[in-house]
Amino acid sequence: MKDKVDLTFIAPVSKNPKAGQEVFASKLYQKCNHDRRIAVNVINVPNQKEYGHARRILYTLWVLYKIFKDRSYSSRQVIHIFTPCNLKGLLEKIVFDRCASILGFRTIMNFRNDISKAYKKWPSYIKLVLRVTFKNLDILLVQYNGLKTFLIDEIGCNSRQVFSIPNGIEFAEDNQNISSGSKLRILFLGDLIYRKGLDTVIKSIRYLPNDTKQRVRLVIAGEWKDISFKEKMLREIVKHRLEDVISFVGYISGENKKNILRSCDLFVLLSRSEGFPNALLEAAKYELCCITSTAGAMGEVAICDRNIVSPNDERGLSDIITFYAENKGAAKKCGREMATVVEQKYSFDRVFQMFKDLYQKISSGKI
Repeated sequence: MKDKVDLTFIAPVSKNPKAGQEVFASKLYQKCNHDRRIAVNVINVPNQKEYGHARRILYTLWVLYKIFKDRSYSSRQVIHIFTPCNLKGLLEKIVFDRCASILGFRTIMNFRNDISKAYKKWPSYIKLVLRVTFKNLDILLVQYNGLKTFLIDEIGCNSRQVFSIPNGIEFAEDNQNISSGSKLRILFLGDLIYRKGLDTVIKSIRYLPNDTKQRVRLVIAGEWKDISFKEKMLREIVKHRLEDVISFVGYISGENKKNILRSCDLFVLLSRSEGFPNALLEAAKYELCCITSTAGAMGEVAICDRNIVSPNDERGLSDIITFYAENKGAAKKCGREMATVVEQKYSFDRVFQMFKDLYQKISSGKI
C-alpha cells in the first residue's frame, strides 16, 4: 500500500501489562498491529521495575544511537518511543516529571507530565534550557491542553509545532456501576505516595462528623513506595481511630480491580503533580464520581467544579465526602455523566485515530 506508515515502537510492550505507560504502549501497539495501513515492529524495552530506571534510560539511548546510525532508515520512518528516558533524568529534575518521545528523523518530542516547582523558582533559566532542548525539534506532542498552552505562551513554541493527544481507555459493555447499600464507598487507586495526595485523603476522614464516619468506607488500593511515608500514614490512622473506616487492599488487577471499581461510589486522587493518570479514566469508566486536584490533565477531565480540591485541603475534601454521603444519588448522577464524557472524549479508539493521523502526516511529509 502506497501510503502505508513504516512505524517502529521502542516500548515496554507486554501481553499482560500492569500499569501506566506499559498499559498504554501495549494497547497502542496492538491497535497499530491490527491496522492494515501501518507496518509496525517493536523493540521491547523492559519495564522500569524489572530493569531499573537508570539502566532503562541507558538502554533506550543505546537503541536510539543504533537507529540513527543505521543508514537504512528513511526520512519517512516514524519511531515512537515510550520510555523513562526523560528530562527528569537528563536535566536533573529541572522541569518535567516524565517524558516519552516519538522520534522520526524530523524529531517529535512527547511530554507527558506536569511542570515542576523549578519553573516557578527559576523561570528564565528553565525557559533557556527548554528553548535549547527544543531547538531541533519539529513537533512537540503533549497529553493535555494545559501543557500545550504552557509551551506556546511561556516557552514561545510555534502553535503549529505543538500537538495534544490525550490518554485513552477501552470501554466494554460491563462497565456499569453496581454499588449498593447505605455506605458510601470511596476509592483511592494508585501508588501510595505523598505526590498522589494520599496523606490528604486519609487525614480528611478524621474531619468527618461522627455519624458520617459510620456511613463511609475508604478503600485504598496500590503499592507502598516509601516506607517512612507508610509508617507515618499508619500512625495517623491509629492515632485518630480510623481503622474501622479505612481498609487497604494492596495492588489490584484484572477481575479483582474491576469488581472493586464497580462497587465503589467515589474516586479520590489529589495529586500534587500528575500527567494523565489511567486510574482517573478507569474510575470514570465505571461511573464513579471523581474528586481530583487540577494537576496535569485532571482538571480538564473533571466535569463538576464542586469536585475540584487542593491537594492540601483536608477539610475541603471532608466537606465534599460529607455532601455525597448525605446525597448518594448526586454521586451516582455525577458518575454517570463523567462516564459519558470520558467515553466520548477519551475512548481508546478515538485516541488511536489521533495517533494514526499523526503517524500518517509524518510519514507523508505533511508535517
